[in-house]
Amino acid sequence: MNPPVIPAENPDLIALVKERDRRFLTKWLFSTTLTTSLAVACFGLAMNAYGLLVAILLALSLILLPFLLCGGMGWITDRGFAGRVEALDFSVRLETHDTLGVVTVKGIGRKKVKRATAGEVNYCKISVLTDEGARKTCTVRLPGDSDAFPLRKGDRVIKYRGLPCPAIVGCKTPLCVVCGHLDDDGKGECRGCGATLIVPPMDEGSLG
Repeated sequence: MNPPVIPAENPDLIALVKERDRRFLTKWLFSTTLTTSLAVACFGLAMNAYGLLVAILLALSLILLPFLLCGGMGWITDRGFAGRVEALDFSVRLETHDTLGVVTVKGIGRKKVKRATAGEVNYCKISVLTDEGARKTCTVRLPGDSDAFPLRKGDRVIKYRGLPCPAIVGCKTPLCVVCGHLDDDGKGECRGCGATLIVPPMDEGSLG
């Protein structure tokens, strides 16, 4: 079964995923260019000092390192799927602001360096049994209280590649696949981030 694709009526979401891919590839290729130049420069020195095998391994590591540091594994493993929710695991984390931006700290109560506290944030780890029989998980940040989260065990969901939150099949209160905001005004756009909403129909034959 082919992975689900973002509906054509959501061009902003399609463009968002393409832009994320473009940014990743640009960053990776730029970093790889720099490290490849370094690998070429160091290859002869490493071969003379440690031998050919060590020099090859060093060169390969310098070429592959940018891919890993730029999030390449997550980019490869991020694939869309459809299935039913097996379990929901809610947790609370403390988010703070510092010079690097927003930092999520697991384990509330530990002493940290000076940061301005943004507050406690609810997260949910969603375990899904896909239509192919595989088990997938995704973790979403909830903008509100976990009690208001509409997803329940047994619900059918669709996770699209490149988008953090799953769409809930047949849900009357759509969950934004970009920011996780709940929207019930029926205007077709998320009130939290402005992205268009995806509301998969109950007809499973139209899931893509």
